[in-house]
Amino acid sequence: MINAGIPTIFIDAAELGLAGTELQQDINSDADWLEKFETIRAHGALKMGLIDDIEQAATRQHTPKIAFVSKPKPYRSSSDKTIETADVDLLVRALSMGKLHHA
Repeated sequence: MINAGIPTIFIDAAELGLAGTELQQDINSDADWLEKFETIRAHGALKMGLIDDIEQAATRQHTPKIAFVSKPKPYRSSSDKTIETADVDLLVRALSMGKLHHA
């Protein structure tokens, strides 16, 4: 958890059972994943002192952000471009306002 600038929770994708190559539709169309990420976000907000009690998380949807990260690996981008392992140093997927961001 980083509570400077834009508060963000960084999670190892593998610890979540994710590859780190997921695209927007993979997460945003899955109610279970969205609920899991919201639970993580709410508890992170409490731990980071952004809210006073867990119920307040629903009124503070904008922070903290959640990012899940993994080692480089090949994947298809949202624009259907093949990205090779050597093209990246780290894979990051970020959620904002309860949804996986397209970029």
